[in-house]
Amino acid sequence: MFEPETGCLESYIECLFENELVEEALDGFEQLKMAGHCVSLKTWNSTMLQSVKAKRVDVVWKLYGDMLEYDVVGDVDTIGYLVQAFCMENNTAKYFFDRFWRQDMFRAMLPSINYAYNALINGLWRIGNIEEAEKLYKNMCERGYGEITVSYNTMISGMCLNGKLDKARVLFDQMTEKCIVPDIITYNSLIQGFSKEGKTPEGTCLLDQLLKEGLQPSTASYTILIEKLCEAGNVGEAKAFWKDMVDRGVKPAASAYDSMILGLSEQENVAEGMQWLDTCIRAGSNHKRRLLRDLFNIYLRLIGWGCYVGDNGLAAVGRYFTRFEDLNMQFCEGLTDVGLDRLALGCGRTLKSLEVAASAKITDVSLEDVGSYCRSFETLSLESEFICNKGLLVVAKGCPLLISLELLCSKITNEALQAITTFCPVLQFLSFCGSNYFTDKGESGMGERKKG
Repeated sequence: MFEPETGCLESYIECLFENELVEEALDGFEQLKMAGHCVSLKTWNSTMLQSVKAKRVDVVWKLYGDMLEYDVVGDVDTIGYLVQAFCMENNTAKYFFDRFWRQDMFRAMLPSINYAYNALINGLWRIGNIEEAEKLYKNMCERGYGEITVSYNTMISGMCLNGKLDKARVLFDQMTEKCIVPDIITYNSLIQGFSKEGKTPEGTCLLDQLLKEGLQPSTASYTILIEKLCEAGNVGEAKAFWKDMVDRGVKPAASAYDSMILGLSEQENVAEGMQWLDTCIRAGSNHKRRLLRDLFNIYLRLIGWGCYVGDNGLAAVGRYFTRFEDLNMQFCEGLTDVGLDRLALGCGRTLKSLEVAASAKITDVSLEDVGSYCRSFETLSLESEFICNKGLLVVAKGCPLLISLELLCSKITNEALQAITTFCPVLQFLSFCGSNYFTDKGESGMGERKKG
């Protein structure tokens, strides 16, 4: 009987974790061990990490116990996951050292006692146990392990994370007094902390200081400032930071693009926002569905109620928002057949619902395109005195999944109505008014089809 290789089984387990199938992955990991396979440290750590994310502290301790039994020596990542699990239980720092420090294998995983202190302090900050974190930091300093950059960074980062900006600034000033040199991590923690609290001027000053010290800024140095400036509507200032970032050879984060695009769009500058989105996609950035949804909602607000965007904007939606299902295009005075055609071409595979009203330049030409490209249509609402039979006939033949149809079109005749009854077998709701060309023949055809 064929037996899968260990590497294949480990990849399968990691795949289960990635898809958030925690229980199945844990069962697979247990079977892997029981079958006598030599499990790699990477898989041990991956299993421990996912258990931490799932807040399964019991599993973390079991995994650690199994590591002791199998004589598997972990690394700094293993230590980090153990610390996170320990902090979730809100135990005291003393208990941590009493529990683990006597274990030879645990000490073997630690690069230093300083690392143990900082890992634990960092974990306490992350769960918001401020009192215990500060107590442990004091103990570390008393034992002579606190007067180095990494220890200050741990405390400053934790304080900024928990809104203790004044205390963080005091520690930062202490570093200068004690000739302990801040590094990029120190500055980034403070920049992010002040910026998140809406204190972008302080964050900007820290960035200037970082540059004066001759340090090379990182993506994190700029991203939070750009984000907060855009949120405050200061897109011009955000652009200046962006230019400085690029000029210094720092690669922008996808989230920085998000902030610029959303900031421009919120200021009703959708055209430039779309240009930034185009640049971002060309740069190879992967965008979360949230960004696309937010941009789309902004766009719809502009064209649905403000009539600010016409064919170019709608064409951009068709190009970039290819997975959207519902479109409401009421009162788009600048919209013509060209824009709707490009939209249908881009979103046709997934578009299920379309509403068009009071758009005088929409005719049968673009409605034919809708019928040709949008094969998944379920709901269609049309209000136009310029749409005739021709476009609706193509829709009837091209959209067999149509469930709901609302027509307020003065030039629609029996021919279109009969086509709908013939080619749309799952139609459940039909509303039509405004036409002077419907007769009893068309309505009786609908009645017969319903009865059948």
